[in-house]
Amino acid sequence: MNNICIFCSLFLYFAISQTCGAKNYYYQIYSGLMGDRQAQALITETHQGNKIIGANIDLCYSKDGHDNIVEDRVVLNLEKIGTKLKGNSTTQEHNTPVVAELTKKKSDGNNYNFSGSIQIGDDKFYIDSQEIEALSEDDYDKINKENDVNDFFEHPDQFTEVFPGAIRTIVKRKNIVEFIDYMRKNNVEIRLYSIAISCDTLKSDSFSVDINADPKRATSLIASLRNMDGVIKSGWTTGNFQIEDAILIDAQKWPLKDGSSDEKKIIERVGEKLSQFYSAKLLSSEKNNATGEIEFKLRAANNDYPGLELTKMITTSIVISQESPVSSSRNIIWIGSRWAETVDEAPVNKLILSDNSEGSDESEDIVGEGLTSAISESFGGKIWDGDASAWK
Repeated sequence: MNNICIFCSLFLYFAISQTCGAKNYYYQIYSGLMGDRQAQALITETHQGNKIIGANIDLCYSKDGHDNIVEDRVVLNLEKIGTKLKGNSTTQEHNTPVVAELTKKKSDGNNYNFSGSIQIGDDKFYIDSQEIEALSEDDYDKINKENDVNDFFEHPDQFTEVFPGAIRTIVKRKNIVEFIDYMRKNNVEIRLYSIAISCDTLKSDSFSVDINADPKRATSLIASLRNMDGVIKSGWTTGNFQIEDAILIDAQKWPLKDGSSDEKKIIERVGEKLSQFYSAKLLSSEKNNATGEIEFKLRAANNDYPGLELTKMITTSIVISQESPVSSSRNIIWIGSRWAETVDEAPVNKLILSDNSEGSDESEDIVGEGLTSAISESFGGKIWDGDASAWK
């Protein structure tokens, strides 16, 4: 029933916004709403000339003490009474009564400050959101369109804007359990944040599930997902590997077949170049069968601390894929981030080392400038030219 009420409120508000000569303005607020609790709101105002003829607020908020878990959502139609915007409604999930009272004051330029209060059940929160930009209809639509386009491609021509092993699937909320059960049978990695209830989940009544899969299986997996009940759409998205650290190679010279001697030759060649580049000894190369990622571990002397005989343990990874979902004439070697940990390998009385200068762990990113070019040369390959948006 609450979903129906929210739909009716939004429908009536849309109808008001179509009044002749009316313009909509949008205010996206991410702070100063509910104290320490995470919350975000979209305030929409419809103006006719200098007069506000309609407004609403779409608010969602997290559980108390659980910032990453969204608890509920409410949409309130707001009435302008004097200098204030007031409204009341009930939440979508738990039918909790909500009363809101807002005051908007111009700050500078196109920015505004919002103050007031919002009461959810017995809990009252005071609003203090500063410097919120007023977005026109065109600006608001452009921002949201760019986010949609940049993050998701159902039919990419090439794997240059998306990563071949990163799958995004939009699933209806009512079908999420069945969908996850199916994923358990497919040896993939699910990004945990994507199956937590979010504001987008409550607004769209769907989950945007991000999956890491071996690129060799991704195309067929996406095809099967598109035929599942409750799946709205499925395609590719961005991942942990970037095109700037990728190498295009000839598939005839370097064919790609999972577990074949040819794939092993590629892995061995990359391992050799890593050893040369970092003046290190290759310790292992291990494949993750779920994601297709091959992780390399290397050992090198750490010369940053002369005379202490400390060791730098280097870790990096690659993924090998086709150039596109349909073409296998060329393959891509994707090189992941590189990091290192300094350890003491003395036989006895080892130093226990830590670097808590910024509250981080002992690992550190290491310079990889020139690594992609060095590996590319050994394969007779090409690297990505960001300025020209082409392989060179």
